[in-house]
Amino acid sequence: MLRLKYSILSFLALFVLVMPQASMAENKHNEIVEAPQTMIVKFYADWCGSCKVMQPELDKFLENTKDKSTLYVHFDLTDEQTRQKSAYLAHSLGLEDIYKEHAAKTGFALLVDNASKTVEGKITKEMSSADMMKMLES
Repeated sequence: MLRLKYSILSFLALFVLVMPQASMAENKHNEIVEAPQTMIVKFYADWCGSCKVMQPELDKFLENTKDKSTLYVHFDLTDEQTRQKSAYLAHSLGLEDIYKEHAAKTGFALLVDNASKTVEGKITKEMSSADMMKMLES
């Protein structure tokens, strides 16, 4: 009988300890996330020299956009498999038209208004991270 009481009390104690953690995890995953204002859409390929030149400044720019309402999207056009995945991602984000128009080229990124899905600017290898930020903020 004592063993049964101990088992029940142990179970209840464990239940009390685990339940708050389970509900916190549930709350974390059920948070409402606001849609970003701007998408930064990069057209990339492993073999693209311009992509490699642009990347260091783009990385600095992306670091400075963490507190902005942005979403970084990376379309990899290296081979057929990555193109298919990128096309699916474009479709999922409502960027099919932009993807179709620009997927034949690499080495740049586009600033896209998320609400209207219109291109607001083009980031190239010649730009500094400060130039990129000015474009985003204009």
